[in-house]
Amino acid sequence: MNNVEAQKIYSLENGIPGSTAIREALKPDLHPMDIEAINHAETISPDLPPTDYRQEGASEVFTLYKKCLEQLAFGRMSVEQAVDGFFQEAETILKR
Repeated sequence: MNNVEAQKIYSLENGIPGSTAIREALKPDLHPMDIEAINHAETISPDLPPTDYRQEGASEVFTLYKKCLEQLAFGRMSVEQAVDGFFQEAETILKR
């Protein structure tokens, strides 16, 4: 969230904001312990490796999972077919 007014409503409820400008705008209204948490995060963040939240192809695998689940739920596939089909296609997706 990059809107100062909106972020002020949530404060740090959703964690420490990634935006330096937002963090600085919040600091005057924060509890000293929250400010200390922000300062600590800012101190250690240069030493942290970049975060890759999802492996490439993950969204395709989630879509495939839903597709297989629907096919199973509506009786268009057996459990074995759904499982085998899912793993075969997921492997293909993740190897790209």
